[in-house]
Amino acid sequence: MVSKRIKAVVSQISGKVLADIGTDHGYIAIEALREQRVSRAILCDINRRPLQRASENISAAGLNDRAEVRLGNGLTPLRPGEADCISIAGMGGMLMIEILKAEEPSPCLVLQPQLDINAVRRFVHSIGFKIADEQMLFEGRFYTVMRCERGFEEYTDAEYEYGRLLIERKDSVLKQYLIYRITELEKILRMHESAEIIKEKNICGEVLNCM
Repeated sequence: MVSKRIKAVVSQISGKVLADIGTDHGYIAIEALREQRVSRAILCDINRRPLQRASENISAAGLNDRAEVRLGNGLTPLRPGEADCISIAGMGGMLMIEILKAEEPSPCLVLQPQLDINAVRRFVHSIGFKIADEQMLFEGRFYTVMRCERGFEEYTDAEYEYGRLLIERKDSVLKQYLIYRITELEKILRMHESAEIIKEKNICGEVLNCM
């Protein structure tokens, strides 16, 4: 069964050729092909073992004619302009940023950072992308998926922290996260008072009051 997280990532994918970076098991690319969101997929990973699993899964899904695996770091296995949509999911935000810094990215990025989501939002803005769509889900933990396209926009500190589109939609999962996060910050403050934590708690509370 495909997880909610993978379904959320796939729902943001569109184009002719998808490059799934850090593909691991290959499920994102396979589902994108099954749902005909793309015509072809390139599955990239820095390690041989995940690529072997991905290759086996591609064969089992009967998609050998529409998908290929490539060994390499980040975007380096891709030729310039080869993919019009790039997905990177399930890795830390800072690693994601390093990957996108190294090579010119495609016109569409579908990103699901595990950590440092604030930093990822700031980075995509710094390289000339806007966040065209964003969704949040809970599946054992909170996940955020964003679709980024060429464009310009600026966010407030609160919007970088929690996502402008999620705030504007009064997203129910974001509301759950805000309640959870305030509780966690209060626990930290009981042990150690920090101006940075107080600031985050205040911003979190202001956003929650708007929901």
